[in-house]
Parts: sequence; C-alpha cells; structure tokens
Amino acid sequence: MHCYILHIYRQDPLNPENIAGIVEIVESDQKIAIKNIGELTQIIIRAGNESDREAGFYGDMDLFR
Repeated sequence: MHCYILHIYRQDPLNPENIAGIVEIVESDQKIAIKNIGELTQIIIRAGNESDREAGFYGDMDLFR
C-alpha cells in the first residue's frame, strides 16, 4: 500500500477540477506540485509503477526534493 499526504492550497469554484497543491509520496519523501485532478491521478498511478518510481518520472510536473 502507498501512502500520500495531499496539501490543497487553492481551488477554483467555477472549475473545481483546477486545484493548486502538493502531493507528498511518503515512501520516497518526494513532493510534487499539482495544478489539477488529472495530475493527482497521474501521480498516484505512476507511484504504483515500480520503474517510474525508481526513475523519478512524473512528466513535466514540478518535483521538490
């Protein structure tokens, strides 16, 4: 099982899928900035993929270390 900490700082009331926040992946201590629900979904899917997790691949999302 993977554990995440989600920080949501802002949400657009007219477009609720647009959010601003950070996802922390507990197992790897990685922090990734997100701008929408699609990016959140992509992070969760990729964190479950062993090769992507090892490579640190999260597309063009901002990765904080």
